[in-house]
Amino acid sequence: KNNIFDLGITGIAKTKDREKFAYFSTSYINGGKTPISREEDVNKLNTLEKINNKNIKIVVNKGGTNELYVKRNFPNAQIHYENDNNNVFERIKDKTVDLMITDSIEAEYMENKNCGLKRTMPNILLDKFEICIMLPQDKILKNKINKAMNELENNGFIKETISKYLD
Repeated sequence: KNNIFDLGITGIAKTKDREKFAYFSTSYINGGKTPISREEDVNKLNTLEKINNKNIKIVVNKGGTNELYVKRNFPNAQIHYENDNNNVFERIKDKTVDLMITDSIEAEYMENKNCGLKRTMPNILLDKFEICIMLPQDKILKNKINKAMNELENNGFIKETISKYLD
């Protein structure tokens, strides 16, 4: 915002609010929000009704799309705030909170690490989004970025890189 960035590269979802001040490349990941919790609590938290409960604590990082989604969709649950994403999964593991609503690719990555966390609704996306490169409102730069993204997509680099961390 206010021309204080050159590019936002990873994990940035295109939103209407962000499009007011930035351009976005073609997407390189499509996904949606999904809940993740401790493996032993999956059945306890496998529906929206079970999650939207005054006894459930959801961790969010301040200022991101996860926080917005939780505030809009789980008004009865308790929200535990973390300043950034560095410790959110530790808060689930140490039982400070019950779960997190996060991007499906991040949940899949954590699940594949075999760290005791699982998606509670693995075949359901709670919404849909596109992950893109965020850039200043510069049409020439956007065209160059999209050309590079198309080349990386066509030569398989994007798929190969994502698979490297998710398989």
